[in-house]
Amino acid sequence: MTNGTTVIAPDEGFNGLSEVEVNVAIAGPSSAIDFSLIGYDENLSAEVNAQFNDDVAYSKTLYDRWNPATTSAPTLFTNDKKLVYAPAIDTSNVNNMQNMFYGCKNLKVVPLLNTSKVTKMYDTFSNCTSLTIIPLIDTSNVTSMYRTFSACSSLTTIPQLNTSNVIEMEQMFGNCTSLTTIPLLDTNKVNDMANMFYYCSSLTTIPQLNTSNVTNMGYMFYYCSNLTTIPQLNTSNVTNMGYMFYYCSNLTTIPQLNTSNVTNMGYM
Repeated sequence: MTNGTTVIAPDEGFNGLSEVEVNVAIAGPSSAIDFSLIGYDENLSAEVNAQFNDDVAYSKTLYDRWNPATTSAPTLFTNDKKLVYAPAIDTSNVNNMQNMFYGCKNLKVVPLLNTSKVTKMYDTFSNCTSLTIIPLIDTSNVTSMYRTFSACSSLTTIPQLNTSNVIEMEQMFGNCTSLTTIPLLDTNKVNDMANMFYYCSSLTTIPQLNTSNVTNMGYMFYYCSNLTTIPQLNTSNVTNMGYMFYYCSNLTTIPQLNTSNVTNMGYM
């Protein structure tokens, strides 16, 4: 499908219509679809739009309401159960996406969004249980990724992220039970990795992580039941390792860890 118009034949689910024209636009290298255009045609009857394009028409409504001058968008779509296709709103001025899509359990597609000014991404996609893919997002200015993808249970991959300014990664991937791989992350500034991979039961490997500033690793790999290896970790500043490897049932070896400052090793 390319920019322009495509024709959908009646045998593709549009019974009673000779043909339906769907306008589409591809935005950026991620091939994310601009839902401000797709599936919405004011020349079609309201009945046709409602019958075949209800989800997309709802996205169009949200797009029309958006003010591009907005600088902060926390809780913008929080717990919106009607949202299936996120609108391709202009977020070039937004600096806060805290809880933006939190609890959007039916959300399936997120278009390419401008996140170049965003500094807060905690809980941005948390509990988006139907989301299978995340578009490439600019995270170069983000400082907190606390629970960013937490409980995205259908998510299988994460795009390459610039995390050079992130300080907090607590529960970043917690309960991502379908996640199979983690990209290489810059964790030079991170001080909290508690619950970072909590219940990532499909993960088999973890990339090398710089943990020289991390103080909290409690529950970090809790219930990573398919994890077979752990990279060498700098734990010289860690004080909490409680439940760190709890129920890692396929883990055969653990690298040498510096536990000189650890005060909690409960159920490690």
